[in-house]
Amino acid sequence: MLTRFFELCASESPENQEAKTMVYQDIPNKFRWGAKAKKWVRRKQFQAAIGRMVHVSPRDMNKFYMRVLLCHRKGPQSFEQLRTVDGVTYETYRQAALKLGYLDDDAEWVACMTEAAAFKKPYELRQLIATIIVYSHVSEVRELWDQFYDDLSQDYAHTYRALQGQEKEDMIQFKTLKSLHDLLQINGYAVADFDLPQLHQYPALVVDSLLRNSLLRRELEGYDQSTLQSIVDQENQLNDGQRSIYDDILQAVDGSAQGEKLFFIDGPGSTGKSTLLRHILAKVRLSGKIAIAVASSGIASLLLMGGRTAHSTFKIPLKLNDKSTCAIYKQSNLTTLIQRASLVIWDEAPMTHRHAFEAVDRTLRDIMDNDQEPFGGKVSVLSGDFRQILPVVVRGTPAETIDACLKSSSLWSHFKQLHLTENMRVQSARNESTAAELAAFSEFLLKVGEGRHDVNRSLGKDFVKIPRDMVIDNTETDQDMDEDEDILPGAVPRGLKNIIDVMNADINNPEIATDEYFANRTILTTTNAVVQRINEAVSQRLSGDSHEYMSVDSVDDDNDGNFFEPEVLHTVNINGIPPHKLTLKEGAPIMMMRNLNPDLGLCNGTRLRVVKLKPHVIHATIMTGERQGQDVLIPRIVFVSDGDSRDSPFRLRRKQFPVLYVALSRVTSRSKFKALIEYPQLEEDDGVYTDNIVYRQTFGTT
Repeated sequence: MLTRFFELCASESPENQEAKTMVYQDIPNKFRWGAKAKKWVRRKQFQAAIGRMVHVSPRDMNKFYMRVLLCHRKGPQSFEQLRTVDGVTYETYRQAALKLGYLDDDAEWVACMTEAAAFKKPYELRQLIATIIVYSHVSEVRELWDQFYDDLSQDYAHTYRALQGQEKEDMIQFKTLKSLHDLLQINGYAVADFDLPQLHQYPALVVDSLLRNSLLRRELEGYDQSTLQSIVDQENQLNDGQRSIYDDILQAVDGSAQGEKLFFIDGPGSTGKSTLLRHILAKVRLSGKIAIAVASSGIASLLLMGGRTAHSTFKIPLKLNDKSTCAIYKQSNLTTLIQRASLVIWDEAPMTHRHAFEAVDRTLRDIMDNDQEPFGGKVSVLSGDFRQILPVVVRGTPAETIDACLKSSSLWSHFKQLHLTENMRVQSARNESTAAELAAFSEFLLKVGEGRHDVNRSLGKDFVKIPRDMVIDNTETDQDMDEDEDILPGAVPRGLKNIIDVMNADINNPEIATDEYFANRTILTTTNAVVQRINEAVSQRLSGDSHEYMSVDSVDDDNDGNFFEPEVLHTVNINGIPPHKLTLKEGAPIMMMRNLNPDLGLCNGTRLRVVKLKPHVIHATIMTGERQGQDVLIPRIVFVSDGDSRDSPFRLRRKQFPVLYVALSRVTSRSKFKALIEYPQLEEDDGVYTDNIVYRQTFGTT
């Protein structure tokens, strides 16, 4: 259709002259596609028509910039003319779009790198530029590389200072490029995907055959053998339930499990699933075999040695259906890695839509040339707890949520069910009273998850009775307070104000308010709007100057963008995208909203503390997990909504820092759990009730 559009614009026929004044997506207004003639034909009668081009990811650079030009240039007669500006034909569509001023300026990324280069080491700068290249839609990657090459390569310049002439320059650039290449591969890209110098320019230095498959090399050589051995040496600490599952899975990996290859490990919180998976991974890898470890969320993947998100590892489509497959090509490095893997582990499986597992199943059958066995005959271990988080079906009914669950998939019947029941946190309690409290709280959670909780008969079995000592009164707001009391922004409940005060009493005492202090103080809430109100309240209590970061917003469709003023776009809040205005202070706790770099510990849900706030980069320290204490740099990145949200029917493009102020945490005991209840006051005064969504949508219908 596109080439016929060019022919239409080149036509000298009088009835086609109007096409020379039109852009591609407007053609259906005056012309229709003739299916038989396979060309655009002038409409004889007016008929309302809407023309839209399919969305193209900015990472598909050639098609993306061609689309940009097609959205703006009227009457192009060829691909070459589409790239021609003022008589000059450019080699790429991107260069033509830049010349015409259709692309964002890269000054943001230049400023970000300039600020970071003043106080960060070369490897940290390479991590930063890799993040910018992958997530920030940089127009001129080569110019950014050239401008900061000296800063990016400073460590290698020192290492190879004894070399002379061209040999020295080649070695420095090759090592710098190779380091960047490895960082890009974490996110599924390579230097070959961008306008950068290429590794094949240095054939004399590319002597490692595994260079072409760094994924395989990382799995075979990336784990410290002494660390693996120390984990294996502690296998005698596994309880009986863990040990039984451990032996079953290792027998399957060794091929002695009588055909059993698919396992699901079920266990409520604190029953030792993560510990068990860590032991299995260590044992398999210590034997020289490859084990692929993934999780349904970025934060869960951090608990697995070498863990990645399932979506990034298996290239699972963001939009799934019952026919989806993964974007893994049979001749790719990832295919080789999967073929050589002896085990796949997938943690927090219940929170992933069944279509994702079915897509992986189809892909593995193809990769392994084995259409007869689920997952291509690959030994696969899924784990999780259906009592907790289920797949999110936006505005879905209970029936739709059930249908999205793994248990509703035809694959489910092939999994051997393995169960963990012993609460390890209770067993490791410091004393009897703590053990009793932990046991009571664990039993309460288990009852809620399994639908055995106390209920209010007048409301129905779906409403959980929360003990009064676990509830904060949420009925009195600031409007009910005395005028001389400290007022929070908006109508904030007194109970919430009180808990903020108690949790942050020592927030400005540097001897007490350490990373551990903030890591142990969190507020679990429901929506971004509530997060914003809590952020403002906590920010008022934290000393120091506030820094406001405003996003750059636009609509990711040039026609739609004409109908929305920037100030309207600034008011749009969408799940998974930070707000237009971020108000931060140095020393404040923040949480990542995007999986930027799993190897560095930067995943959706990672909790950090701000060290330094610069205009274009945030310097922070990771507060939790194996990377605790690690310094990181966070740039602005570009978020693009899917356009399917009821709150945003268009594709919002927002450039903002990928952080939120308030972080989430697991609740481990009754004394640490407090619930804000907003249901009307009930007659009983010995408890409060809330809706048990998990029970209603999972166990209530099975």
